[in-house]
Amino acid sequence: MVTGIRLWAVFSVTSFCASVIYGNIDQKDSSNTLPGIIFVPGDGGSQIEAKLNKPTTVHYVCTQKSDAYFDLWLNMELLAPYVIDCWVDNMKLLYNRTTRKTTNNLGVETRIPGFGNSDTVEWLDPSHRYPTGYFKDIANALIPLGYERGTTIRGAPFDFRKAPNELGDYFLQLRRLVEDTYQTTGQKVVFVAHSMGSPVLQVFLNQQAQHWKDKHIRAFVSLAGAWGGAIKAMKVFASGDNLGIYVIQSKSLRAEQRASPSLAFLLPNPEIWGSDYILAQTPTTNYTTANWNDFFSCMHEYLSQCGRKFFINTVHIIWCPMSMVINTVYEIKFQ
Repeated sequence: MVTGIRLWAVFSVTSFCASVIYGNIDQKDSSNTLPGIIFVPGDGGSQIEAKLNKPTTVHYVCTQKSDAYFDLWLNMELLAPYVIDCWVDNMKLLYNRTTRKTTNNLGVETRIPGFGNSDTVEWLDPSHRYPTGYFKDIANALIPLGYERGTTIRGAPFDFRKAPNELGDYFLQLRRLVEDTYQTTGQKVVFVAHSMGSPVLQVFLNQQAQHWKDKHIRAFVSLAGAWGGAIKAMKVFASGDNLGIYVIQSKSLRAEQRASPSLAFLLPNPEIWGSDYILAQTPTTNYTTANWNDFFSCMHEYLSQCGRKFFINTVHIIWCPMSMVINTVYEIKFQ
């Protein structure tokens, strides 16, 4: 996962989003009903629940069968040493080269809770433990303006492990959520998307008829949108990412992260980064988008690259707030 649990830092733009959204009331509507807001999370930004009936486990401490669904992501207790191996095996996906689709690991069922409500994207841990707050600061800033959770503040969580080509059912749900929110408020909807949520949402919008978008969509607020991909995705493929949890070794999570098509979806877009920009360096080789297949060959990993074509002229208004003093990976150097 590219994002990690310290996502709250990017939401210093809360006041900006609130002013944009509040200013989008349709002046023709005498009731001045607030426009509905739909949060679209990024990579790692949705809760995942799981139920197990596994043929085997990777460790004697791992649970083989569960009678009910339990919190898989984010559950801090499952990220403890040794137990984390169980978590990785339950989270990782299996890729089918024939269908070019993924499935859960054997004996694992998953579901994404809370679609339509905002709680499961406001907090990544259902117990609301620090530091797993996500969209909560934005939601809290909107409440004094008259917004209400579940009616004018909605959430659209999805299985962030998957790339858009596997999110067809989610897109159907999202369309119905937009229409329901529009009917409830009488106002066009405002999307607030973060990180990978922005290009995922754009894929959804590209699939909708223009007249539908003209009728239902007011604006699209993109927070740190990964429009051109992220160099950090290459780092995660190579070394893994510990999600900012210092007691976890990055390589412990690498197998699960490599198995997620969304990581390939977040690779730098050659059309934007070009063929000259050095993405990663070793003592002997510089890697760009022109030779990055060699980069992945060194890891002996099969990589499914997802098509990335975005067209940002499909909604009336797109807001892209910028932030400063947030460290961002721009190059990888291996010694």
